[in-house]
Amino acid sequence: MTKFKVGSLISSRLNHKPDEKVDCEGIIVRHWQTKSQFHDGMADNVDIYITFDQSWPEEVGNVVTYRGFKERRWELKHNGA
Repeated sequence: MTKFKVGSLISSRLNHKPDEKVDCEGIIVRHWQTKSQFHDGMADNVDIYITFDQSWPEEVGNVVTYRGFKERRWELKHNGA
């Protein structure tokens, strides 16, 4: 994982387009790697403390585990994002 680190505030958009509304955001609280089940090499896994989730509002305040975390689907949260 090179784009983010523990403590990063990150967000994801509904359709992953720059002009799309933010769907989910949170803070990475843990990162670890495991052997990938789908290809040679390692897969990134993260625990994210959810601070906003339009699609799943019941997840706000929870820590959610993403196995096989895809950096390309997320971006660093910027002011005004």
